[in-house]
Order: sequence, then C-alpha cells, then structure tokens
Amino acid sequence: MSTAAIVQTAAPRIAAPIIAAGGIVDQRGVDAALTLGATAAQLGTAFLACEESGTSDAHRAVLFSPEVVKETTLTRTYTGRLARGVQNRLIRELEMRADEIAPFPVQAFFVSRLKAACAETNRTDLTSLYAGQSAPNLKYRNVADLMDALTHPTA
Repeated sequence: MSTAAIVQTAAPRIAAPIIAAGGIVDQRGVDAALTLGATAAQLGTAFLACEESGTSDAHRAVLFSPEVVKETTLTRTYTGRLARGVQNRLIRELEMRADEIAPFPVQAFFVSRLKAACAETNRTDLTSLYAGQSAPNLKYRNVADLMDALTHPTA
C-alpha cells in the first residue's frame, strides 16, 4: 500500500498525529501528504542524496543514476530488518539464501565489514545502497538547496 493510500485511510480514523514517510522527495510530495491528512512529512532518500548525509560518493552517484536506481527492492540483507535498496549483487546473492540471513543486529554486523571494504574501493556491487522508490525523482545534492526548495517552493 502506498504512503498516500495509508494516510488517506488512516487520517479520518485516528486522532494521533500522522507523519507520512515513503516516496516523498520534494515539496509536491509534502503537499500531497498534508492534503491527504498527514500532520507532517518525513523525507529519507532526499537527504541520503545530499553530500552532508555521510553516504559515500559512490552511493550518491548511484542515487542520481536513474537507470540504476529505478530497480529498488525490499530486503533484509543489509541489517536483518526490512529496508528498501538498489538491486545489486549483494542483494541478489544473499536473497538466494534468504533463510540464512541473520536477525538484526547480527546481520548488520556481518554486512558492516563488507560495507567498509567497499567504501574504501568505491564499489557499489557488494554494499548496502539504501534508496526509496522515488529516488529517480531526486534533484538536490546538498541540504541547503533541498531545504530552500522545501521552504520556498515555486509556484
């Protein structure tokens, strides 16, 4: 179920604040979430794509590669918990042995060593590459530009 569908269904039924998250990368997404009844909106991948985020240069390059990033999938391979990431060799190979993926935080520990080695060599095939479904719509490479676009939308 999409974020929009969840918000639209939940808003009239619950009194608690609703924070919409998932698939929101710009002001249009924020506006849509608020229009459907969310109290606030949370952006994830939009901030991962910014140079200040701590993601590697290689990860950010993938996020801005529309042909690559359009192939995202839900996986437990990164940490043992469900997350969305770019389909790569790490996911393909570990998903073939999904029954052997360790629970959180053990899986995160296992993958952390591989992730560190990949960061040193700028490899993206054997590392976690978090990316939401709206990653192909990313526009901003730094937080100042992203925040400016969110706080001063154009008509």
